[in-house]
Amino acid sequence: MRTTALALIGSMTFLFVRLFPDVTEKPLHEDEAVAGLISARPLGDMLHTVLLDRGGAPLHFLFAHVALAVDTSADALRWLSVVFALATIPVCYDLGRRLA
Repeated sequence: MRTTALALIGSMTFLFVRLFPDVTEKPLHEDEAVAGLISARPLGDMLHTVLLDRGGAPLHFLFAHVALAVDTSADALRWLSVVFALATIPVCYDLGRRLA
């Protein structure tokens, strides 16, 4: 149990160290810019665009909308992605453990 926790923490730390420079140093990709522009709109307009016009994952855009409400920089979108990337590691471990 202790080695599992250390392995998860180590994996998450490695990923964080690997992703940290990318948050501020790299320019936005086209899909990040589109997500940011759509998410910056008022909530009703954003949901209308995502659900009816564009299609996509409304929960992702909702989280991006909240992140941009807190901080209007492009870094907020990147930090949101980092948080979910880090959360993927223990979730995948738990899923693998349950399936085994």
